[in-house]
Amino acid sequence: MKDNFDFDSINMNYWERNSKWLVPLLVVFFLLATLFIVNEIMPDFKIVPDWVIYTVSCVGLISAGIFCRFTNTISAKIFEGVIIIFAISYAVWSFFK
Repeated sequence: MKDNFDFDSINMNYWERNSKWLVPLLVVFFLLATLFIVNEIMPDFKIVPDWVIYTVSCVGLISAGIFCRFTNTISAKIFEGVIIIFAISYAVWSFFK
């Protein structure tokens, strides 16, 4: 049986190992943070409609989840577990709402 250990990843730093799923997650974070900060400072000021930012954020979260599923690191597995717990909690909440 083949070992699942990748010897090339020994010399890789954290960012190199996890950048595939961290980049979409950071884009989502900065998009949503910018949206909330701008809405707090100037509520009537809209450069981009909110639905566009929410749509891009959903696509970014889905791609981060897919890429973290294919990344074999502990932090990717923790993020995957958090997403699963969040999805189950949201499903239960929306069912009993």
